[in-house]
Amino acid sequence: MIIDKLELHNFGVYAGKHSLEMRPTRGKPIILIGALNGSGKTTLLEAIQLALYGRAAKFLQDKKGGYSRYLEESISRQRGIDSASISISFLSVDTKDDYVVTRTWSSRDAPVSDAVRVVRNGLYDSDLSTRWSEYVDTFLPSALSDLFFFDGEKVESLAEPKRCSEIIADGLNALLGLDLVSDLEKSMLVLKKRLAQEQLTGSAQSTLEQINKELNLIDTEIVSIAESLQTLNSQLTSTQDDIERLNYDYKRNGGDLYDKREELVSKRDMYRSELDSIRQEILRAAESDLPLAQVVHQLKEIAEIQRDSITAEQLKSLENGLVLFSEVLAREVGSKLPIDVQALDLFKRLANEVRVSQLSTLKTSALPTDYEEVNRTVETIHQLKSTSNVLITRFDIKKSDLEDLERQLAAVPAEEKVREIQDLLQKNDSEFNNLMKAIERKNDDMARLRREQAIIEKKVEDLHAEARAEIAQSSMLNKINVALTKGSNALEIFGKTLRTKQLEKLEGLVLDGFQQLLRKHRFVHSLKIDKLSHAVSVTTDNDNEMPAQKLSAGERQLLAVAVLWALARLSGRVLPTVIDTPLGRLDSIHRSRLVEHYFPYAGEQVILLSTDEEIVGPYYESLKGLISHVYTLDFDESARVSTIRSGYFTNLKEAA
Repeated sequence: MIIDKLELHNFGVYAGKHSLEMRPTRGKPIILIGALNGSGKTTLLEAIQLALYGRAAKFLQDKKGGYSRYLEESISRQRGIDSASISISFLSVDTKDDYVVTRTWSSRDAPVSDAVRVVRNGLYDSDLSTRWSEYVDTFLPSALSDLFFFDGEKVESLAEPKRCSEIIADGLNALLGLDLVSDLEKSMLVLKKRLAQEQLTGSAQSTLEQINKELNLIDTEIVSIAESLQTLNSQLTSTQDDIERLNYDYKRNGGDLYDKREELVSKRDMYRSELDSIRQEILRAAESDLPLAQVVHQLKEIAEIQRDSITAEQLKSLENGLVLFSEVLAREVGSKLPIDVQALDLFKRLANEVRVSQLSTLKTSALPTDYEEVNRTVETIHQLKSTSNVLITRFDIKKSDLEDLERQLAAVPAEEKVREIQDLLQKNDSEFNNLMKAIERKNDDMARLRREQAIIEKKVEDLHAEARAEIAQSSMLNKINVALTKGSNALEIFGKTLRTKQLEKLEGLVLDGFQQLLRKHRFVHSLKIDKLSHAVSVTTDNDNEMPAQKLSAGERQLLAVAVLWALARLSGRVLPTVIDTPLGRLDSIHRSRLVEHYFPYAGEQVILLSTDEEIVGPYYESLKGLISHVYTLDFDESARVSTIRSGYFTNLKEAA
C-alpha cells in the first residue's frame, strides 16, 4: 500500500479544501512535512488513520466522548461550516489496484455519523463501501497500525522495558493472528465454566450466584476505573502538549535567558573583576623596566660598545701615569738640554695639552655601565615583554567574553514579558503532577481490584472443582468437557509453537536494526527476547548479558524504534511509515543515527511530520536527496486556521 494523495475538507484546523501529493519517486521514499507545534501535524496523522479505519482507528482509544463526539469536534470551527470530509488515495502494491476512500460527516446529523464511499480503479464500488471496515484489514490490519503510524515523542514511553515487552507481545499477536487464538481460548473457558455450573448442587449454585454478583461489582468498578484512566491519560496528553507549546513560546520570548539572568550577572561581575585584576598586572609591568623594551636594541648596542671600552678605574690609572710621565719628561729635558726657562715652560704646557687631549678622547669611550649588567637588564626586559603579551591576550579574550555576556544580558526580556507564560507553565506543571498522582491512585485501585477479582475467581474454580469431585458427570457433558480441554491444549501448543518460531526471526531483526541505530554498533553482538515475559536482554562486546533497563535512556529509545522497525519488517507488508515528531526527545547523537540509518530505510514510503527544531540544519541536508515531496503547514493565529504550501521552512534553525 502506497499513499498517493490526502485531501482534507474543513477538517480540524484546515478550513476549506487542502491536498497533499504523497506518492514517492524512485529512490526518494521520504515525504517531509514541516510545522510548528499546534499547526496541524498530529491532525494529518489522525486524518490518515480516520480515513482508513473510521471508529476502529487506534488513536481514538485516547479520546473521550466517543466516536460521534470526535467527528463533531473535528469539523472546522469557522463560521457557517457544518460538515467535513477526508479522502485518501492509495495503490495496492499486491493487486496494483487504485483506491480512493472518502469519509464524510455533518453536524446536522444527530448523532453525528460518517459515510464511506470507495472508488476502485476509477469506479464506485457499492459492496466495498458497505464492507470497508472489514476489507481495510487486507491492506493494513488496524491491530498493526501502531507499527506504521506513531508519534516519535511517545517512543520515550515505549522505551520503558515493561512497555517495550507489551509492544512485542501485542505485535506478535497481531502479526500471527494469535489474538483470534486468544479469543477462542476465552470462549472455550466460558463454555467450560457453564458446563461446570450446570453440575453444581443447589447450595453451591446459590454460593456461585453470590460470588458472581461480587465479580460483577468488581467488573463494573474495573470498567469505571479504566474509563477514568482513559480520561486522565487524555488530559495528561493534552497538558503535556500545552506545556510543550508554552515552553516553546517561553523560549521564543527569551525565557531561557531570563532563567539564567542571575547566573549571567554573576558571571559578568566575575569577568569584570578578572579584567580589573589583569589590568592591574599590566600596569605593574609598565611601572618596571618594561618601557625600556622600546630601546632594547640601543641597549644591546651600548653593551657591545662597553665590552670593547676601558673602565673608569683604568682611565684614572692612565691619567695618573700620564701626569707622572709629563713631570719626569720635563725634569729630564730641563736637566739634559741647554734651554732657558721660557722654553721649558712652553714644553710643559705642550706636554700637558697632549695629555689632556688624549684623556679627553679616552673619556668619550669610557661608560659607567657594566656589560653583564646591561645583558641582565635586556633579559629581564624580554621576560617582562613575554609576560605582558600573555596578559594582553588574556585581557582581550576576557573582554570578548564579557562583551558576549553583556549582549546576552541586553537580550534578557523584562520580567512582565515572561511572567504570564511562567504562571501558565507553573499552573500546567501543577496540573500535570496532580494528573500523575491521580493516575497512580487509579492504577493502585485497579491493581487492588484485580487482586480481589483473582481471589474470587479462585473461589469459583474451587466450587467447580468440588462439583466435579462430588457429582458424577453425564457421558455427554464429560465428552464435551474433555473435547474442550483438548481444544484448549491444542490452541495453547499451536500458539506457543508459532510464537517461538516468529520470536527467533524477530530477535534477529531487532538486533540488526539496533546495531544499525547504535553509535557503538559493535557494542551489542546478540539479543534475546524472553519467550514468556518478552523482556529484552542484550549481550555486549565483552560477553556481558544485561537487561534492556541497564541501557542508557537514549539507547532504550533506539531499542524501541528497532522493535517497531523489526515488527514492521516481520509483517512482510509494503506499507507507509508515518511518524509525527520524528526526533522526539532524543539527543543530537541519537538523532543523527535515526536520520542516517532509520528514516531512509523505514519503508518504501516514509512520511515525516517535523517541527522546526527537528529535521533542520544538517539533518535536513542529510535527507534532502531522499525527499520526493516537501510541505509546510502555516498556522494563522488571527484566523486560527492552517494552510498547506509546497516547500519547507523559510528560515531553518540549526538542529539542537
